[in-house]
Amino acid sequence: MTQTPTPEPTRPNSESIKALIADAVNDLQRDQLKVELLEEIRSKKEKTTFSTFASHPAFLLIIGFISSGIVGSFITSQWQKDEWNRQQARLVHIRRIEQKEKLMDELVQSIADSNATEEDVLNAFSDEWRPRDPRRGKITEERLEAWQQQGGRTWRIAVDMIRSKLNFYFTRKDELLTIFNRILDRRDNNIVPAIYELKADYEKDKDIEGVPAFMARNEHVRSMIEETRKDLQQMIAIILREIQSEIEST
Repeated sequence: MTQTPTPEPTRPNSESIKALIADAVNDLQRDQLKVELLEEIRSKKEKTTFSTFASHPAFLLIIGFISSGIVGSFITSQWQKDEWNRQQARLVHIRRIEQKEKLMDELVQSIADSNATEEDVLNAFSDEWRPRDPRRGKITEERLEAWQQQGGRTWRIAVDMIRSKLNFYFTRKDELLTIFNRILDRRDNNIVPAIYELKADYEKDKDIEGVPAFMARNEHVRSMIEETRKDLQQMIAIILREIQSEIEST
């Protein structure tokens, strides 16, 4: 039995190949166009969806809450900062007022103590003071000792503290320091030496209190002490004006 030979496959000619390629290119172009159309549709849908959502009253209300919260927080924070700064400035003014009042008390106390001990000695050197008191001599010695102690280390510390505070706390410090230095100069260079001279003469002759020249020197020292009081009052007036200015600026 004879077998029929298998026919050989036909080879595509060039025209067939060109046709297949053209079909494939057309398919690819259609697919690419579909992809581009789908992407454009999605993009428009997203834009439309966001625009629709953004125009919704609930969305606008939420945005309003967020915006008002941020603005409100900023305003609150700024107000708190300004208020804190204002309170700090006020505390500085109050502190300066307190320091000025304290210094005024220290100044008055120091000068008053100095004047008092000096006048106690001058009174003890007066013939009208305790004329028949058997304790007169002893009291005079006690007053001289108190006067010398008053002008010691405690006085020097007080003077340095007052001078430093006048220089630091006061706007009219130059004027105050000029008056204060004048008080100190009068005390150290005039009053104290004059009292030491009276003391030396008294220790030589306990009955010298009634001698006119001695009495005149005594009164001269008193007049210098009175000048110190006037200077002190002038300083107090300046200090009070500065305190009043601080109060008005708070």
